[in-house]
Amino acid sequence: MANPEPQIDVPDLISLVCSYRKETYVFERYLALLTFGLWVFEPNDPSFVRHGRIVGAAQIVKSLLQKKGEISQSQQKIFFEKEFASDAIASALLSPPVIGPFGEELEQRRFYLELAASIVATFLHAPPSRLTSRRPSLNKAIHFIANGGFGPTYKFAPATIKKRWVTYGVTAPFFLAQEMITPKVIGHAPDTPAWLKSSRSLFAKAAALREYFGIAKTIQDGFSSKLDPKSRQRFHFTTFPTQIVQVPVEFPAFSGDDLKLYQSYRAPTYSRD
Repeated sequence: MANPEPQIDVPDLISLVCSYRKETYVFERYLALLTFGLWVFEPNDPSFVRHGRIVGAAQIVKSLLQKKGEISQSQQKIFFEKEFASDAIASALLSPPVIGPFGEELEQRRFYLELAASIVATFLHAPPSRLTSRRPSLNKAIHFIANGGFGPTYKFAPATIKKRWVTYGVTAPFFLAQEMITPKVIGHAPDTPAWLKSSRSLFAKAAALREYFGIAKTIQDGFSSKLDPKSRQRFHFTTFPTQIVQVPVEFPAFSGDDLKLYQSYRAPTYSRD
């Protein structure tokens, strides 16, 4: 039996992106930011993420390493050794997990990621209650969203989203945090040079990057606290670097029509006939 593919080390990526850890070779921070963003869109398929990283590294070669005199030969050598290992290149050529533009691949995943983020938001907006029957639940969140709680009605099969939810529930806080901060941290396609320019701009805004992860931590912790113990065990939430500090984010409890819609959910009853 083949060994399972190792998972993405998200805490280390965050540490490097936020400069809590120094680069060990040139452009490592760029690729950490790219890798993190790809993981948010595809947390269950490390091969997809790693393939995107190889493509991103190739884009660096094409756009940056060709600039004579700016990058020393020794730095370039280390970069190639780290990012273009023979087995990784062989896998990328023989069995690429992506065929076609990466932008299209990300868009295909965006719907379920957006929906998962809406479910997290519903949990956070749900009014507090000590009664088990009134606590937030996935079924209540799906009911609220499907009936226009966050705007136009989503078209989806509840059974389908429940399967996808297990995948995207872990990265949804990062997607939701992106909606609360201006710089675009995630969603960059590695096969275009635009992600390099965006990364350079982001690195010039270190405080904004740390704020983004602080918001994501607040959302994750708030969401996790509203899950029942059994549900909480289903998710492998991110362990943030100790330097990441929560950034206050308000999710006021539902009121008015939103509260009526949320509370209108009724668990299905089954006939014994």
